[in-house]
Amino acid sequence: MQSPDRWRSWGGPTLRILNWLLPLAGFILLAAIVARHGREAGDALSDANIVLLAAGITTAVLAMALVGLAWHGTLQLLGMQVSRTSALRWFAPGQLGKYVPGGVWQIVGQAERAAQSGLPRRTVYGATVLSTGLLLASVPPMIVLGFVLGEPREIPLWLIVASLGFTVFMLEPHVLRRAARWFGIRPDLLSSSRIARTIALGAPVWLAVGASTGLVARSVSNNASPSAVGVAAIAAWACGIVAVPAPGGAGVREAVFLACVPDELGAGPAVVIVLLSRLAFVVADVLLLAIVRLLPTTNAEIAP
Repeated sequence: MQSPDRWRSWGGPTLRILNWLLPLAGFILLAAIVARHGREAGDALSDANIVLLAAGITTAVLAMALVGLAWHGTLQLLGMQVSRTSALRWFAPGQLGKYVPGGVWQIVGQAERAAQSGLPRRTVYGATVLSTGLLLASVPPMIVLGFVLGEPREIPLWLIVASLGFTVFMLEPHVLRRAARWFGIRPDLLSSSRIARTIALGAPVWLAVGASTGLVARSVSNNASPSAVGVAAIAAWACGIVAVPAPGGAGVREAVFLACVPDELGAGPAVVIVLLSRLAFVVADVLLLAIVRLLPTTNAEIAP
């Protein structure tokens, strides 16, 4: 397992350029659409339903809390018995690091806070990376659910195939044994059955992400199908996570969402939805941090 110092120095000239180039390209695309459909976007924004928008932000807070609980599940998977409250206390501040160019600061943030509380640093860094991988591995069932609903007409076939392949990869026994050696833990802790149960923790996360974006969409346009928008949001989030150099998937997430959202929604409302959804999740990160600070502390954060 690479040391935290290696994580901090991760990059190089090419990646430093990508840190800025990927978000810039995405936002240039958004600016071009706004310039072309500015009046339509302005009308959609002015007619936004504040109640539904607030519901979307509330659901975004739930989604981020569920990401933290999925990380807690991965910590337990690797044999670290900690309380949910403690995990959320470490997780929430670290999430603000994803908005800093570099792509790994949220990993460093939450892992270092956990390590400073007594967890083994090598294993907790591994759990943080593994948690992200398991979250991505839970995307295909959500896409399949979208197909059952008849909605993801615009989702590229390559994305569906790639996500399914990644899930199979994460369950492959040889991969799991290598990961166990990398994390410095017993191989039996990463059995396929235990990994599958932990992957299942990602399903509520994606349902909440899709629901939040669907509520934001309905606040802007009555033509927005919550399920279609939700599936597009899940695909966009998955691509944003993979695009590590982009801070918080900025630009990438927005571009993929616009490519996957149904055409009948209209370009103007789609841009408003993607920008409001981004704002909703930024606000959600801040609100979650405020909420976890109010949670009661315990004398023993790490169980024996």
